[in-house]
Amino acid sequence: MLSATLTRRPVSTPTVAPVVPALERSARNYRTMPLIRSAFIVALMACAPLQAATPGEDRVTSINLGESLRAEIGYDMNCKFLYLPGREVPISIPFGAWIRDAKVSPNRKTILLLLCRSRHDVGSDYFCCLHCTRSDTSSAATWRAAFILYEPSLDLAFDRRTMIEEIRSVSDEGHATLKIAQSAARAPSRILRTIEDWDLATQSRQKILERLK
Repeated sequence: MLSATLTRRPVSTPTVAPVVPALERSARNYRTMPLIRSAFIVALMACAPLQAATPGEDRVTSINLGESLRAEIGYDMNCKFLYLPGREVPISIPFGAWIRDAKVSPNRKTILLLLCRSRHDVGSDYFCCLHCTRSDTSSAATWRAAFILYEPSLDLAFDRRTMIEEIRSVSDEGHATLKIAQSAARAPSRILRTIEDWDLATQSRQKILERLK
């Protein structure tokens, strides 16, 4: 009789990459994402000396001009306007801009408003100023208005990031005392703040009155 011996060959089991370590790596990446986002936001804020606590909200909506007259911020068809007493056509406020500060001259014939513009990522930046003057203090006064001191123009004039943080005062003679913040174009950079006298007609610095710490 013939006999045969059958040899059973071992069956190889395919190797499967462990899933648990991969899941652990994904979990670690997920946990670190908020830290990365936070660091990114901090870097963005370091690039801008001026950040608004409540971007997009007007801090000034009504300005007392005396004799029961007021300048008012209002809306029409979702567009923002500055309504001046006696001026037939309101002044259109640029899209995305909001009023951070406003001052009236002692004789109430001049208004200076500080406008900021909301950023698409975080906070707000200084935008420009709106300079309004009137012929007299009656309700029939003739108004003249101009947007001045645009942030890119200030940057170019000083070769530094230059923003107006606050209006201290404004006069009918066309001068304003402003709080200025400046920093190098690259971030992070030390922010230098000063109180300065500016000529609004020529849009030029006249004198540094005080250097702030």
